[in-house]
Amino acid sequence: MEEKKAIGAKDVCILAQGTIIEGSLETNANIRLEGEVHGTISCGGRLVMAPKSKVMGQINCKEMISEGESKGNVKASALVYLQASAQLKGDIDCERLQVEQGAIFNGQCTMPKEKA
Repeated sequence: MEEKKAIGAKDVCILAQGTIIEGSLETNANIRLEGEVHGTISCGGRLVMAPKSKVMGQINCKEMISEGESKGNVKASALVYLQASAQLKGDIDCERLQVEQGAIFNGQCTMPKEKA
């Protein structure tokens, strides 16, 4: 059986501009997306979306930092950060949400209730 190693900050899966993935993408590493994914992304770390990147499908990750376009629901166990050029159409379920002026977000956001 293969042993899983701990994922470090330097473990990054990079999808270059011009790359299009049709289907699911799953990794425990961080992702730097400059291309497109038409399907589900499951990322054990941070998803960083470049300005011309696109995701058409569900996103599950620890953190998402976006300058790109996404259509689909986002579930992040920590942070969703939409920078000024980001466009997100879908619902967000996260612990923390940060939206810069200029970003477009069409959907609902659900955050955990306050701790007692």
